[in-house]
Amino acid sequence: MIRQIKVDGFRTLSDFTLDLLPGLNILLGPNGGGKTTIIMFFSFINDIYSKNLSEAISTVGGAGHIFRKKGADDYQRTISAEIRGTVNIKDIDYLPTRARNLLSRGKFIDYKYTFSIELSADREDVYYNSQELVVRRSKRRTSSVGNIKKWDYKFSRTRTADGTVISTAESEHPDVNSIFDFTGYAPRGKNLASTLDQFLDPEDSLLHAARFLGTDVHYSFAQNFGRRVLYNPQPESIRQPEDSAKSPGIRPDGSGLYASLLAIKRKKTRAIRAQRPINRDDIPFIRATPLERLEDYFRLAFPALFSIDVTNDPFDNQIRARVTIDTAEGPQLPLASLSDGTLKWMSLATALITTRHVIGIEEPENFIHPNVQGHALQLIRESTREDSFVLVSSHSQSIMDAARPGEIVFVQLDGSKTRASRIKDPEAIADLINESGFGLSFFYMSGALQDA
Repeated sequence: MIRQIKVDGFRTLSDFTLDLLPGLNILLGPNGGGKTTIIMFFSFINDIYSKNLSEAISTVGGAGHIFRKKGADDYQRTISAEIRGTVNIKDIDYLPTRARNLLSRGKFIDYKYTFSIELSADREDVYYNSQELVVRRSKRRTSSVGNIKKWDYKFSRTRTADGTVISTAESEHPDVNSIFDFTGYAPRGKNLASTLDQFLDPEDSLLHAARFLGTDVHYSFAQNFGRRVLYNPQPESIRQPEDSAKSPGIRPDGSGLYASLLAIKRKKTRAIRAQRPINRDDIPFIRATPLERLEDYFRLAFPALFSIDVTNDPFDNQIRARVTIDTAEGPQLPLASLSDGTLKWMSLATALITTRHVIGIEEPENFIHPNVQGHALQLIRESTREDSFVLVSSHSQSIMDAARPGEIVFVQLDGSKTRASRIKDPEAIADLINESGFGLSFFYMSGALQDA
C-alpha cells in the first residue's frame, strides 16, 4: 500500500505531506479545506497509471484544474510528487503459480516513485520533466521506506531542454537476477534502459517499469495503482435502467447496482485481467456473496425490506429489480422508487462487499441516515485488507462519533495551502471518550482534538 505522499503544485497541495495508515483514513475538516483535492490526487495517480499523461490530466478536468494558480492569470507550472509504499505480494489477487514461487526470495516490495510534471510556458503542452522509480525486495516489512539507503533497482527518465527523453536503469544489488524474475527482459546481454524506451512512451508513467521486474511486481503495481476506485454514489445515476449485457461492478457514480445484483443472484463472478488497469466500465467484481447477506445490510437503511427480486426482461433486455415489503405476500415496489438515501446505501454496501479495490469515498453521509453512517464505517473496516487503506472525506458529526481517534486526519487550509495532521495520542483520546461518554465530535467541535 501507499504509505506516504509528498506533493507540491497540485491545486492547494503545496509542500504537502500525508502519512497513511492501514484501514480507514478519515479526512475531516471544513468545506474548502482540501479534502476533495487529496482524494483527487490519489485518483490522479490511478489515472496516470491507467492512461498516458495527457489523458490522465484530461480525466481530472484539464491542466487548469490541477496546476496551482498564482494570482489571476498565472500558474505554478510544475507539479512534483513522491510516493512511498510497500506491497505484500501475498495480497495480490490471482497471482500465477510461477510468481508465487518467488515469495521465498522476499514477499515485500518497497518502492519510491517520484515525478515532476511541467506545464509549458505557452500552456499548450504538459509533459513529464523527470521520473524515478526505485524498488527493493525484502523478506521483512520495512518500518520506514524513507530510511532505505540501498535499493535493488533504480529506473529514471529525464527530459532535456530539446525535448529528448533519456532513460537509465541500474542495479545496486550484486545478485539482482536471483531475486527478480526477468523473464523476457533479462538484463544479461540486453540494455534495460533501451527496453524502457522500446516499451514505454514518454507520456507513460515509469511505474510501468515494474513489468520488467517480474510478474509478481507487475501484478502488485497494477493492483495498487491501476485497479482502485473512488466512489461518490449519486442516486440519479443508481436509478438509471441497465441493460442485461452490462458487466457487474459498482461504478464510481454508484451505477451498476442492477447488474451487480443480477450477477450475485446468478452466483456469477468475473475473470480478473490482473495485468490491465481498470476503467470506468471495467470494475473488479471478484467476491461472490449471497444475495441474502446483501439484503441484511440493506435493511439497516430500509428495515421494511423483506426481499429483492432481480430479473432480466427478455422483451427489451433491461434488468428489472423490485423489492417486497414486510412479508412474502407484501406489496412490491420498483427498486428505483426507493429514497435517495436507501439507494445510495445499497450501492455503497454492494461496492464494499463485491470489491476490495476501493481507494476513497467522498462524503458518505450525503443522503444516508445518521444511524446508518456508523454501519458504513464498520463495513469499510471489514472490507479493507490488513495492508490496504481507504480514504473517506467527511464533515459529519455522525461519522466523527463512529470513527476511532487513530483514523482521523484533520484537513484545513492555511494561507491557501492544504495541511493535514493527526491526533498525536489517539489512545488517550479513546480513553477520554470512554470515561466521559461524549463522542469524538464533541471534542472536535470544542477544538480540543487539534492539539491532542
